[in-house]
Formats: sequence, C-alpha cells, structure tokens
Amino acid sequence: MFKVPFALKNNATLDIGAGNVDPRRFALGYTAQGDLGAGLVIGGSGGVQISVVRFTDKTYGGYNYAYAGAQEQFSAVAQATISASVGASVSIAYNDDTKPFTPTSYAGTFISTGASADVKFIAGGGVNVNAFSGVGKGEKGWKGVSLGVSVGVGAGANVGSGNVTLSYSWLLNDVKPTVQRSLIDRATNILSPAASAVTTGTLDKIKQYNKKK
Repeated sequence: MFKVPFALKNNATLDIGAGNVDPRRFALGYTAQGDLGAGLVIGGSGGVQISVVRFTDKTYGGYNYAYAGAQEQFSAVAQATISASVGASVSIAYNDDTKPFTPTSYAGTFISTGASADVKFIAGGGVNVNAFSGVGKGEKGWKGVSLGVSVGVGAGANVGSGNVTLSYSWLLNDVKPTVQRSLIDRATNILSPAASAVTTGTLDKIKQYNKKK
C-alpha cells in the first residue's frame, strides 16, 4: 500500500498505456508543488516541487525516495494576468527499458503534456491530467501519467487548456538496496520521507568526500 498525505476527492483510473508489463518496474509517487504564472493567451508559469516515489522492484522497493525539482509550464488559454497556485498530484510510471534501473534514473529531465481546468476569480481550484516521460541520458524508459488538484489565487479563469511542462529534478536520498538499510532509517523514512532523504543524502555525500581526501 502506498499512502499519500493529501486527499483526492474523486476516484480515477491512471492508465499508462502498457499492455504486458513487469510488476517490478513501476514507480508510484505523489508530488507537492507551487507555481507563479502570468499571461493572457499564451500563459506561462514556473515553480518548485518535491516528489516522493516508491519503486516496486525487489532491490529498492519498500522505501520512499524524495526528489526536489523545478518546472516551467506553457499553456494556450486566456488566463489571469498574474496568478499563483499550490497543488498536489499522484502519479504512476513504468520503466519499459530492458536494463536494470536505480532510483537515480528517475531524476533528471522530464517532459509532460496534458490538460487542466479551473476557475480563479479570486481564489479557486482546478484539476489536471498529464502524461510524462523522461528525456535525455539517464531517464530512458520512464513513462507515466499523473492526476492532480490545485488551489489558485488570481484574477482570471481557465475553463480548459492544454499545457506542456518541462521539469528537472534531483534525488535527495542516498542509493542502496533496501535490505541494507537500518531499522531506524526505514522508520524515519516512513514517518518523514523528505527529511529522511535530506539526512541520508547528506551523510552519504560526507562519506564520499572523506573517501576522496
């Protein structure tokens, strides 16, 4: 079971378009993000995000990996001159490469296309659906879909738009098989995935630095 720290009120089916799949090559995640946008017909926005992802393979499964990132979105719609929003989404991705993968492969550059709809006369909310895939070296094979909700503040309305988003993320954790992790590591990872990621990632960088000295 994979729990997310927020509620999505409507039931939904996320289809990544895969037929015969290997159940050990999935990534299940949730993302929290904040955006600031401006535009009239061609809208643009940028923001930051943090994602928590759990893989289903035997080596890295059963542990939460956190990714910090930034994104830039372009949409074709008449929207607020200035607007801001915070949102959350759940996602499912599949790695269709034939090579073994590590959590590092889920970091890097991703591009997504999708649609969103909301009303933001003063403060409102919206929903969005996106299909995404990794691009460039290191991310080959990851394709997925996400379903999200947002709350915005602005003076405009988005009654339905298409969008393209380019994002880049960095893995915060250290990387090693789950069976090699201590009970304390696993427990703190369940209680606070992001804080745990920063701690283990920092300790790992210190160890690597000491080895080079």
